[in-house]
Amino acid sequence: MSHHYQRPAIIIVEDAADIRILVQRLIHDLTHDFDLIAVDASTKALEHLAHRTVPLLVTDYAMPGMDGLELTRRVKAASPATTIVMITAHESAKLRAQAAAAGAEHFLAKPFPLSQFEQLARAVLERWQAQRPRESAGS
Repeated sequence: MSHHYQRPAIIIVEDAADIRILVQRLIHDLTHDFDLIAVDASTKALEHLAHRTVPLLVTDYAMPGMDGLELTRRVKAASPATTIVMITAHESAKLRAQAAAAGAEHFLAKPFPLSQFEQLARAVLERWQAQRPRESAGS
């Protein structure tokens, strides 16, 4: 019953291609220990989530179809260990509260400083790696 080891994946969900590519580049520059999956719709993210370990999911709030809040709820139900960062141009106290209630640990208003995003992503990924049981060498 050996299934081949897949690297954990970071999923980026953003319908605006320029921002999707930017976030992808930022994470790519931070780490090479994860597969990067960038999609333009929530439903595609959920398909990947079903068969991957996902330490980090970055999602936009306003997207055609399922919005970031609904996606966050579904991701948290399916994968409680996934850390969710919501990014949005529609910042409000109400949306911040809704995002937190849905399960998003972090909330960034666009345009955000890239250094802020990098710091946040690095902290999330380092914490995740620190919590993993070390795979014993030679197994």
